[in-house]
Amino acid sequence: MRHFFCFSGSLAKKEHNCIAKEFEECLEALNAITQTEDLALAATREELNLVCRKLQHGVRCIDDHSYRCFTAGQRRIFNSVVSESRHVINDLCVPGELQEDYLQYAPCLRNVSTDVRKCALQYKRLASTYGDYGDSDVNDKLKKHCCVFTEFVQCQHEHLLRDCGIAADQFFQRHVDRMSGSLINEHCVLFTYGSNACIFESNSVNSNLRNTFLHSAILYLLFFQLYLFVKR
Repeated sequence: MRHFFCFSGSLAKKEHNCIAKEFEECLEALNAITQTEDLALAATREELNLVCRKLQHGVRCIDDHSYRCFTAGQRRIFNSVVSESRHVINDLCVPGELQEDYLQYAPCLRNVSTDVRKCALQYKRLASTYGDYGDSDVNDKLKKHCCVFTEFVQCQHEHLLRDCGIAADQFFQRHVDRMSGSLINEHCVLFTYGSNACIFESNSVNSNLRNTFLHSAILYLLFFQLYLFVKR
């Protein structure tokens, strides 16, 4: 875990225009997708195509900056964090089995995500953690992200299984696990919803519902901001 904190100290400056703000703007372009409900809750082919164009533009922006500005070591760490998320996004955005499965289950997930009797509160908590770049300790930020993320995954699992069927639940669980990789498994192992470490989250008050499976994909491209920009 320590190497992520080392990575946060500075961005390499191979060129005179390699500034942190440029990279942050790439990330904000991705984050903006989650701030628009019609995009974050894409459930039709037309909505998905629009989201994919925006996602691919944001990913190209990040890749261009990392190629020009990161050291070889920084690129290696960066790619290890986001590689599976990139693959899921690429698979989701081309015609094929994954895209068809997503479109089949997306309307039910939308219902699970927005119904206040289901996972709306959990999604609100998760959505509110993005864009939260205050001066709090990086470990506190990591703890908060891990707790609310595992809370939403648990709620999603329960309601997808009941309302959407076992195939829908298995689909989303499989790809959430695929995207998370070692990042969640390694860094969130001590902060699991329901544990004593996450009790502080149960009474938090949040707003702004903006989440769905697509936001989960973007999560892993944005999650390492905790390490890059803790100085903000």
